[in-house]
Amino acid sequence: MKKQKLTELQMDALREIANIGACHAATALSQLVQKKILIDVPQITIVRFPDLTSIFDGPETMVVGMYTPIFGEISGSILFLLPRKDALRIVDMLWGRSLGDTKTLKEKDLELLRQTASILVASYLSALTKFIGLTTLASSSAISFDMLGAIVDAIIIETNIKADEAVLVETELLETSDRVKGLMFFIPDNVSIDKILRKIKAE
Repeated sequence: MKKQKLTELQMDALREIANIGACHAATALSQLVQKKILIDVPQITIVRFPDLTSIFDGPETMVVGMYTPIFGEISGSILFLLPRKDALRIVDMLWGRSLGDTKTLKEKDLELLRQTASILVASYLSALTKFIGLTTLASSSAISFDMLGAIVDAIIIETNIKADEAVLVETELLETSDRVKGLMFFIPDNVSIDKILRKIKAE
């Protein structure tokens, strides 16, 4: 996937898919935590996959990362990233704690974050499938709390990922006055992105 291939119409289509997915995710997440959670997608950009380690404050930034392989007529992966400080804030938000109460991430906190990211991923893939008419399914997810560079390197080594660029979907979770941002990277392989662009009829 080359950045210059994407027209404004194509970017609009990707934004629409992300916003539909966000609406579905907000409903499911609100049911999970039994309070109203809103999800906003303020921006979508294209980034080079090898440059992911330059995001946030560099490769040594501690992040929570959830990696989900996807398969079907569209294949690739989705990586959801939260810097440590934002992960702590989301945990407070979802557990109904005061902001700043959570100081460390326990196993139950990581599981809650995994469920949250799984809802976001499933909602995005459902919106994508309905929009382009191609079946896409999520495999089991892995979650890790580590340095950003280590997570990205592990994904490259373990999956032999074949993608030049990724669609970066900025994702903001809102509950009352709290707003926390995570980053979701949709990383289709090069064949799949060509399928997507043809389906949205924007080449």
